[in-house]
Amino acid sequence: MDSGKSILSYQDNLIAKSQEVFETTKKEMRSRFMTIHNGNKITFSIDTPIFHTLELLNSLFKRQEKNLILEDALFNATNLLESSFVTAIQGQYRIANSELRATLDDTLTRCYFDELKKEGNLPEYPKNQGKTNDYIEWSHGWKKEYPSLKEIYDKLKSNKQISKYNKKYELIDKIKNHYSTLSKFTHNRPDTLEYKTGSTIQTGLTNIRFDKEEFNNYDKNLQKTHEIMMTILFLKLPEYVQNNTAEFTRFKEMNQNTAAQIENTIKETQND
Repeated sequence: MDSGKSILSYQDNLIAKSQEVFETTKKEMRSRFMTIHNGNKITFSIDTPIFHTLELLNSLFKRQEKNLILEDALFNATNLLESSFVTAIQGQYRIANSELRATLDDTLTRCYFDELKKEGNLPEYPKNQGKTNDYIEWSHGWKKEYPSLKEIYDKLKSNKQISKYNKKYELIDKIKNHYSTLSKFTHNRPDTLEYKTGSTIQTGLTNIRFDKEEFNNYDKNLQKTHEIMMTILFLKLPEYVQNNTAEFTRFKEMNQNTAAQIENTIKETQND
């Protein structure tokens, strides 16, 4: 067989396999819809975190007081979550989980720079007849030095709401544990390379298949990534909690315990 026919055969096989996994995943997702009655009828599914992230992004865009760094954080998170989700429903669970780590990584780093800016420690300096700063240099990939995870965690704890929440609910430890879980997929650890319900190693796209255990694990990691990300953002945006905005109300319906913890932390910080 010549190389042209071989490539076409591979593509046809890939499309067929991908469509088969997608159809099976759709059936599984339909069975997971959860309806919560709280005044109005609200329906949630596995992809709700993506729409909630976009919802908060749109809200920030409309604010008179602009926060470009957090807007960037939510814009990138929305794109990364969408990419992760689309990859997962095609049966590529390891890559999908790795993209969740990219989402967490990106959000944490941008929140680090946002704290620097709030402290007045993100000065502009001249470059190419214009001005720049360390955030712009990092976000464009021009900066050679990047903040370490320790620097990011320490800087997050300098935020009074995050610091108070962390002391009571161990937020940083939760982030570290989840980050470590997702890193196994990024670094191709052995237990992320094979399906748990069979012995087939995922060596390529053509032997993908729907795996319920892996899909469940991805679902759990997606929800956890979103919960951690939104916990940080709402602690950094206390006015959303105080005003009980639509965005925080949606989060509260998805994560009742965590939302209550955030509310208590904001109230306690106000009373300090």
